[in-house]
Amino acid sequence: MGPLAIQYNHNNGTIWVTTGIDDTRAFIEVANTGEILEQARVSTFTEPFMRARGRTRSEDLGNRGLGLAIVASITAAHEADLILTAREGGVRVQAR
Repeated sequence: MGPLAIQYNHNNGTIWVTTGIDDTRAFIEVANTGEILEQARVSTFTEPFMRARGRTRSEDLGNRGLGLAIVASITAAHEADLILTAREGGVRVQAR
């Protein structure tokens, strides 16, 4: 999640990484100050081959749109939830 937050952030942007225990479950949360995205679009990021940026830009970066799909699979294997939320300027990803 961290490398994606860096890659899809603005130059000189900010990234937050928060960890802890909420009730009885551990969590990690990563957020950035990337571009403003609609929640409907953010919700598709866990689907294989979906990309935050257009096809050409992602291919230039060597991406295939699998990062969050893999994170979602790992999270599900651990019986946890993966929550993606559009923010005012950026995205927040939580694994709980």
